[in-house]
Amino acid sequence: MMRETKKSLKAYFIVFSVIGFLTSVVGIINLTGTMSKISEAIYMALAAGFIYYGLKLDQYLRNSPQTLKIFVIAAAVIQQVARLLVGGIDLIFMILSALVAWYLVHNINKLSAQDKNAK
Repeated sequence: MMRETKKSLKAYFIVFSVIGFLTSVVGIINLTGTMSKISEAIYMALAAGFIYYGLKLDQYLRNSPQTLKIFVIAAAVIQQVARLLVGGIDLIFMILSALVAWYLVHNINKLSAQDKNAK
């Protein structure tokens, strides 16, 4: 099993968010429905948030891991609401989104505890 480190979590936050942001830009350009465009704009905003927190991950793990956890959980909920806006109730997506949020929160807890123990 892969051991999550600050660098790998930072890479996860940034790489997947940049991909998500760019995918949403393409979606806004190519989609025609207003609700679909709004949904993509929401995804872009969330991706931008993940990029920001990825860039500042060390600082937030050290000083404010609770803020990171709240953002991750809120982002998962907002993603679900955005999917509902476009009429998509997808149980698989909901489960995967919840699992990713749990994984991130679990690793935020673990890495912030390691950071505090290292002091």
